[in-house]
Amino acid sequence: MMSSILSHVTDGIILYAKGGAIYHINKRAASFLGIPETTQNMRDVFPNWKEGKKPSFQETILHRPPYTLVANSDYFLTDSAAQYIMTIRDVTELQRLEKNIRYKLSKTGMTAAHHFEDKYPAPEPAISERPA
Repeated sequence: MMSSILSHVTDGIILYAKGGAIYHINKRAASFLGIPETTQNMRDVFPNWKEGKKPSFQETILHRPPYTLVANSDYFLTDSAAQYIMTIRDVTELQRLEKNIRYKLSKTGMTAAHHFEDKYPAPEPAISERPA
């Protein structure tokens, strides 16, 4: 039943245990991240993932072309142990709409003080990606 529910939500969802062992990835998460649904560990998805007392993803921006994603993690208690859930939301369309609205407002002389890119700037390109 839970698998059926998770397969029908629009966000990507990864369920994992302490230590990073993944026990469920829904199709949306696999598609967003470009990974198989059979991926076994959080480090296979996020090589810099570190286990801590608090979940390591809070409003974390992930740029996975063609997607811009926002990831959040939280934990919940079960009878046996703490489990973790990561939600991954696609904000690509939201960014496109905001840009369109900003453009229309600029034509009327009205502009916003802050934009999505101000809060969540695109990462610097890797050294190998920078122009010579």
